[in-house]
Amino acid sequence: MNIMDQLIHRGLAKLAKEYGGLIHLWLGFLHMVVVSTPEMARQVLQVQDNILSNRSANIAIRYLTYGRSGMAFAHYGPFWRQMCKICDMKVFSRKRAESWTSVREEVDSIIRLVAGKVGSPVNQGELVFSLTMNITYRAAFGSDIRQG
Repeated sequence: MNIMDQLIHRGLAKLAKEYGGLIHLWLGFLHMVVVSTPEMARQVLQVQDNILSNRSANIAIRYLTYGRSGMAFAHYGPFWRQMCKICDMKVFSRKRAESWTSVREEVDSIIRLVAGKVGSPVNQGELVFSLTMNITYRAAFGSDIRQG
């Protein structure tokens, strides 16, 4: 296949430019659908979602997901719709995203610290311990440990 000598997403983008926004590929015994335009993504994810949501699952998937009880491999139906509703309202809500702001700030500070030490050794264990301690302190007490 001509896309294997490069990054897969770039190869698929090149195929999409040539063949359009929706491509069906057969990779061995697997069927793969590549959606690469916003119009096609809307069609697949909103309009045709109930048809495309019944994902196939082998015995390993059924075992690992406790009989397809997770949202990713559940059959379309009342259970799947309820899982999507819970995810929309609770898991992926704006409030939930904002609750992780302090963790993002701590991770950003560790990244800046590591970026500032380019060329010199870094004690990863100490960094991970410091990150965990700072996140836990913020969660427990609502303030930065460095501020006292």
